[in-house]
Amino acid sequence: MEDNYAKILRDGYGIRFYSGMRARTGFVAKTDRGLKEIKKTQRSMAEIVFEHKAKEHLYQKGFQNIGRFCTTVEGSPFFTLDTVQYTVEDAVSAQPMDESKEESFLKGAEVLGELHQASAGFCCEEKRSNLGTLPKLYERRKNELMRIKKNIDKKSSYNPLDLMVKQNFSYYIEKTDEALSLLLSCGYEQAIQRAEEEKVLCHNAFKGDNIRCMESGELHITGFEECAYDTPLVDLVSYLRRFLKKTDGGVGTAEEMMYRYHEKRHLSKQDMNIIVGILTYPDKFMRLCNEYYNKRQVCISPAVRERMEVCIAEKEKQDLFLEEFRKIQWKFS
Repeated sequence: MEDNYAKILRDGYGIRFYSGMRARTGFVAKTDRGLKEIKKTQRSMAEIVFEHKAKEHLYQKGFQNIGRFCTTVEGSPFFTLDTVQYTVEDAVSAQPMDESKEESFLKGAEVLGELHQASAGFCCEEKRSNLGTLPKLYERRKNELMRIKKNIDKKSSYNPLDLMVKQNFSYYIEKTDEALSLLLSCGYEQAIQRAEEEKVLCHNAFKGDNIRCMESGELHITGFEECAYDTPLVDLVSYLRRFLKKTDGGVGTAEEMMYRYHEKRHLSKQDMNIIVGILTYPDKFMRLCNEYYNKRQVCISPAVRERMEVCIAEKEKQDLFLEEFRKIQWKFS
């Protein structure tokens, strides 16, 4: 296999391969141009090009602590070997950010604001967009849940997951309806129009190993595979959810996260209303139902059962957080 990596570097990039080792995300090679990480990808060429152009735009706009693709001798962001695409990046010495600390999320919110602000004005022919998809997604997930409940009611016996869905069905339907109503009444369509005019990007995986801390203390951002045009509020809500999942922090830290983000990219009262609407949607429960019931699994794995139990157990905590979070939305103008 090392012969393949040597061939990729030599033929594709004009780089001399010395030695290498497997890493969790790819293959790290020692070369005459420093350490390089080679990754095999199943994505389409258009998707790779979109990611490459997005990262180059960010870099040119000053958001430079990111994993950029090395380009081949022909100027391509990938090299094809035996019909398979490979990308090459500079290997960076950095550790995943400690998500058990609230301070980490404050710094992360600030960097996320910088990322979104730098992404504005990005133009690309290989357009990848999620603009305006949330209302349709909520409606589709609601209909799926209603169908799941109907099928469960037809059963002669229930498994543990069936019982959890039956017992919590009304709550999650109401939450979905509330989220949909909030989105449609608080200016979501205007926010989408504004994002489309601004040509701003969402990272869509701003979490975990994609946020790495360098020795300098600065954050290095990777994992742009899913980046797409959308309102940046989607990223911000996802990061808030991550904060709630990984820490015991409360609304005070969440408020500070909003201010840190706001210092880099303006948040309006309308934006805060939309954030509340997206936060109201029971994303985790709906995803778990979709994951289990749409795969027609014969039995429930202990992991799926535990994830659903944890999700339902967090209802009260999330409702209390949202109730308090609503009080800070009026502090933004």
